[in-house]
Amino acid sequence: MVEDLNRKTAERAHENLTEFTRQNYQAAFHSGQIALRSVVLVNGGAAVAVLFFIGAIAAKVSVAQISLVASSLIWFVAGITCGLLALTCAYLTNLYDANVGTSLNQTWEYPYNQPGRYTHYFVRVSRFVHILAILAGTASLLLFVVGMWDVRSAIILLGK
Repeated sequence: MVEDLNRKTAERAHENLTEFTRQNYQAAFHSGQIALRSVVLVNGGAAVAVLFFIGAIAAKVSVAQISLVASSLIWFVAGITCGLLALTCAYLTNLYDANVGTSLNQTWEYPYNQPGRYTHYFVRVSRFVHILAILAGTASLLLFVVGMWDVRSAIILLGK
């Protein structure tokens, strides 16, 4: 009787782990797509806006003045690059979190799940890419702000 109850408890623990792993794989796929669209939209949209602005003023100003505005594009390109790195790392974080779940050995005795051969490796990699995702995402946002500041400064210089 006790063994049967223990087995049912273990089966519930195993089912919970399986569901957790499935949800992490779905989250990795879904969040990666949404974040990728957002980063491309924000930084890419800013770059396109700068290009349109350059096109609008091209006939009215000198090449040297155009290059003031055009040089700000590098900030947005760097922001896109950092954003893509952050997205990749976010995906890898979710993937390695799910791998932690699949690397656990399921047992019939409490605590029903034990670290497997690669569990500690997956935990370390997940933490590393998670920190890298935060840093790259923050850098992407900062590069966007710097790019906007650079465009603002270039426009002010055009007015002088």
